[in-house]
Amino acid sequence: MEAQNVTMLHEIDVLRSTPSTIKVKVLKVWSVKDNNKPNEDFLMEIVFMDESGTRMQSTFFKQDIFRFKRYLNENVTLTIFNLSLGSNVSNYKVIDCPNKLVLNSSTHVNPCNQFDGPTFGFKFYSFKSVIDKEIPLKATIDIIGHVVHVFKDNNSNMRDVKKVQD
Repeated sequence: MEAQNVTMLHEIDVLRSTPSTIKVKVLKVWSVKDNNKPNEDFLMEIVFMDESGTRMQSTFFKQDIFRFKRYLNENVTLTIFNLSLGSNVSNYKVIDCPNKLVLNSSTHVNPCNQFDGPTFGFKFYSFKSVIDKEIPLKATIDIIGHVVHVFKDNNSNMRDVKKVQD
């Protein structure tokens, strides 16, 4: 598939008259079981990411799961044709986006071998940008390994307290 035929997630227009084709990586897949039939899925939630790093959530209900489930494995790249957008009115939003991707009976999904986007589904921010509140207000962040102060532990052989300077 040629690159000019692919629409980025942030460019999908609800009012567009021609169908869109997107190339996305499946970041996360989880299912919710049917209360009446515990061995069956009631719905599946998926987080997709395009080559520009834009992420969007999607929901598949029971009637459509059988059509798409075989394609929905984490870290798989797909091309999806003839999809639409819907409002993300869910109480549980894992992506800060007002819309959701909707795959329906006219949607076609195919595996894709080439993805030139980010390797992971998250963005890196410096610790300073977090402290200075320069990141987006609703960004989900995880701070790993920034040591501010080390205290003496009575149960260890530490001889002095070390303070890490910025």
